[in-house]
Amino acid sequence: MDEKKSWLERHLTLVIALVGIVTATVSSTVTHRLTRGRDLEKSHLEMRQKAYRDFLDGQTMRRLEPQKSEEANRLIFSAKMNILLTGPGSVVCSMASYWALAEQFPVCPDSESRRRDAAIYQEMRRATFTSLDIPDPDLDAAVIVPYLWDCVLPGTDLDRLCARPSRRPIRSVFCSF
Repeated sequence: MDEKKSWLERHLTLVIALVGIVTATVSSTVTHRLTRGRDLEKSHLEMRQKAYRDFLDGQTMRRLEPQKSEEANRLIFSAKMNILLTGPGSVVCSMASYWALAEQFPVCPDSESRRRDAAIYQEMRRATFTSLDIPDPDLDAAVIVPYLWDCVLPGTDLDRLCARPSRRPIRSVFCSF
């Protein structure tokens, strides 16, 4: 009887030790992945915020210090590239739509080449967003082209491409309609 009890105690001790090792391994793996994910998200958000600041700083410099327009343009263009890779599609779309209308962009004479160039940026954006498990990173090439170059693809309707879903009106709790 003592021999059976001793054998059972040894095996039970072994099972408990194995469960402890497996638990520690799983716990450390999950912690590592969660921490890495949070660090990536934080880095992504910091890059986006820096891009927004640089863009606004460049716009401010262009308006207040016209003699520094070349430096301002470099800052703005760099910020635009970072916004393209890290920003929400709605921001990129609104910027492209604004410039295309305000500057009266013509149709691109080399539209197929621009479409292929846009595909490169689409893949870079997709890779950035996918690595962070952020949904819907895709932007239409017809949005990317005017965002990066001073022209639009043939037949582009940025108002349609950039239309946001309508929102329900805000109802006041103090007034009844």
